[in-house]
Amino acid sequence: MAAIIERRFLEAGVGRRFRIEQRQDGESTVRSLVGYPAVYESPTMIGRVREIIKRGAFTDAVKSDDIRVLVNHDASLILGRSSSGTARFTTDDVGLRLECDLPETQAARDLIVSVERGDITGGSFGFRMWDPADEHETFEVKDGVMTRELHKVHLLDAGPVTFPAYQATEIALRSMSQWLDEHPMPNGLDLLKRELDLLDVEL
Repeated sequence: MAAIIERRFLEAGVGRRFRIEQRQDGESTVRSLVGYPAVYESPTMIGRVREIIKRGAFTDAVKSDDIRVLVNHDASLILGRSSSGTARFTTDDVGLRLECDLPETQAARDLIVSVERGDITGGSFGFRMWDPADEHETFEVKDGVMTRELHKVHLLDAGPVTFPAYQATEIALRSMSQWLDEHPMPNGLDLLKRELDLLDVEL
């Protein structure tokens, strides 16, 4: 079965918003986009399911994945790439930290203006789960709410977005339904499973 690509959107709080930094590299001035497209341990509701990115979920991804930096997930608006060294991803106690040296393109110039004006503040990231058999995501009812915890993910892209609302997509909910298909369900989850099946989205 093909891996499901999911995207998450985050309105960054004060102090964690994207910003533009600059440094001198010889005679040139390099401008970089710096910020957090994802944070750990921040419960967010997707429909009736609470989702939490657990601390360390990006540790392996920043070491091995070839991650693109895109504006609004648009592949035609690429700002950098980890394999080329123009983008650097790390993790800390906050979450996934991005630092990208911006190119001399119109998309980058427009972004600099929008970030410095405060028009663009939030970020987003695209990911897919590792082999489901490796149990890198868990589902459990906590405090009466179905909770999905992400323990390890593959990163595809990350970057600034215009509308940083954490969106409840059909694909995300269908992924949960698939997981419930493949795992024994504790008592009380049958109703949730039937609700998710009503989405009828092709994988």
